[in-house]
Amino acid sequence: MLAWSDPTVIDKAILVDADSYLLQLVRYIHLNPVRAGIVTNPEDYSASGHLAYLGIETLPWLTTSFVLSLLSTGMSGLKYREFIAEGTTEN
Repeated sequence: MLAWSDPTVIDKAILVDADSYLLQLVRYIHLNPVRAGIVTNPEDYSASGHLAYLGIETLPWLTTSFVLSLLSTGMSGLKYREFIAEGTTEN
């Protein structure tokens, strides 16, 4: 799985070779606006795929099924929300 190392430069990517690292990376990306003080809730940041992972919106360029499958086979949106919330209590 490839992940962009810098969202402003589309020709730089890093290879994500472990599923657990991918989950941590997704959590980091979606909590970044909260940690930066831009929003208080990741759902409030519109320039993110977070709502797509929750199943609230569809982004044609974003495939969420693989990441969600790593969390659970059922109720993946709920499991994703819990996974992200756990990141707000970590240091």
